[in-house]
Amino acid sequence: MSAIWRHFKDPPRPDAVGILAVDVYFPTQQVLMSDQEAADGCPGKYTQGLGQEGMSFCNDREDVVSMALTVTHSLMEKYGVRPEEVGHVQVGTESGVDRSKSIKSHLMKLFSQQQTETQLKEQQGRSSCSING
Repeated sequence: MSAIWRHFKDPPRPDAVGILAVDVYFPTQQVLMSDQEAADGCPGKYTQGLGQEGMSFCNDREDVVSMALTVTHSLMEKYGVRPEEVGHVQVGTESGVDRSKSIKSHLMKLFSQQQTETQLKEQQGRSSCSING
């Protein structure tokens, strides 16, 4: 019995692999750590001991999901990335105050919404409309 060997050319490797851009979002609410030290009665603990100047925090209209949506949308707009160009989304958090929400599930809605908008725009560009009088 003879074996037939076929040589297939390996598919081309993509040029853009790995982390190509990173964006950061900080909530608008902030407390100066010197004020926090005064409130806690521990001068120098945060500013000198930990080297902190301030700490941002969410107000009642913001949570980890809204921050993730904001920074993801900003990143994609800033670098001109279309949703269909994203091959993998990885989400990690060390927050214990995430209210048990699945952040990635919410982010995926952003991708499907943008894909739908892109598809609609492409369809509108291809379609023609004529009015017969």
